[in-house]
Amino acid sequence: MLGVHGGQWYPCDVTRAGLNLILSGTMERFPRIRWILAHAGGFLPYVAWRVSLANTMIEYGDTAPQGVLTYLRRFYLDTATSLSRPAMATLRELFEPDRLLFGTDSPFASGARSRAQVQELVASGFWGAGVAVGVERGNALGLFPGYKQPNERVGPLPIFEQESLLAGARRQLLAPLRTIAQKLRE
Repeated sequence: MLGVHGGQWYPCDVTRAGLNLILSGTMERFPRIRWILAHAGGFLPYVAWRVSLANTMIEYGDTAPQGVLTYLRRFYLDTATSLSRPAMATLRELFEPDRLLFGTDSPFASGARSRAQVQELVASGFWGAGVAVGVERGNALGLFPGYKQPNERVGPLPIFEQESLLAGARRQLLAPLRTIAQKLRE
């Protein structure tokens, strides 16, 4: 889980770590690793569109060939200090509900308060009961099936593929054109 509590700038640290995983090519090279970003990804979900402009930058054509948003949507996010309705509305636009994992940020925030916030989201109709059950426990069981109770069912995790052979070949064929475009831009 990526998150830092050394100071007040942890949203920046989490955002930078997530962006580094995408743009360095780490998520493309290791598609089977399940990454969890603390604090709902810092402010990465809020700047997702702006960050996706990296798709137009030649230097990231090899490291993030499937596009920044594709990799961003692969992250799991904990809900620590992020269970407000506006924060969850942003996440709902970008992520499937099964990407959200319950988090409390203990000892800095109360687990009871976080559970109450989940119930408020259900009571207001923002989330259905099934989404809340998934966030509170079910979604994490897919990542950590060893904690499954006898009466619980664990669904399969998605399998993310690396860049297709055809897309890789196309990228390689266009590499000289990208180099020329980069030189002209400089």
